[in-house]
Amino acid sequence: MLEEWLIGTDEQQVDTALMLMANMPWKVTLTHPQFVESTLNAAHARGSDSLAKVAGALLSVATVYGDQSRTLGEPPPRQVRLRDDGSARAQDFAPGSSTRQFYENVVERAEARLREAKLQDEEYPEEHGA
Repeated sequence: MLEEWLIGTDEQQVDTALMLMANMPWKVTLTHPQFVESTLNAAHARGSDSLAKVAGALLSVATVYGDQSRTLGEPPPRQVRLRDDGSARAQDFAPGSSTRQFYENVVERAEARLREAKLQDEEYPEEHGA
């Protein structure tokens, strides 16, 4: 039902589906690239406002919602997976496509969070035994 609403033309159903996406596991964006591609392509066909909404919601699913835990002194596992798998996924899509851009954005966010974690570790070395 979710994908059906996201690829449809009824913006009200799209908006409802976007709200429901907050409950999706973040890994879905990596394990189901065809879902990402079909929803972004449909959003693109509906126009730039819809594309921005859908891409933003997918990016939030991948990078914001859900567990963000890590062990101090070690890179956050979720961010490592988003960077590595996101980079691999990006290569599966044409340069300039909405789907490739989405995965490139995922990688950028993950890399930024990895840098933040490293800075945090350097700032508080006594907390992880360094």
